[in-house]
Amino acid sequence: MGIKNTPGVNFDFEAHAKAEKKRKLASAVDGVHYSAHAKDAKRLWREKSYEQAAGLLLRLAAAVEAEAKADPTWPVAPFYHSSLAVAYRRLGRHELADKAEARYAKLLAGRAAAP
Repeated sequence: MGIKNTPGVNFDFEAHAKAEKKRKLASAVDGVHYSAHAKDAKRLWREKSYEQAAGLLLRLAAAVEAEAKADPTWPVAPFYHSSLAVAYRRLGRHELADKAEARYAKLLAGRAAAP
């Protein structure tokens, strides 16, 4: 006896599937979930390729933001924004580092206000 057959339970499977598909599309970078690229960002970091790491992390942070917009109930990963800020600081781009941190703070503040 599944949830579909449970009396008194009203769950919209179609709406859930549609929302899940929207979230998955929003979180994709080069066709896969942004988290699949974390190892690439870490490798670039170990190689001290901060410019390339920042470029990748910027794309991954944008995917985190898109995912958060697509599904306000989904947790927000801090790694991408904080790593982006550190990479910018290593490159001497302190204003961009501050902007990366502000983008994450704004993202969290928007989620706190969401129902």
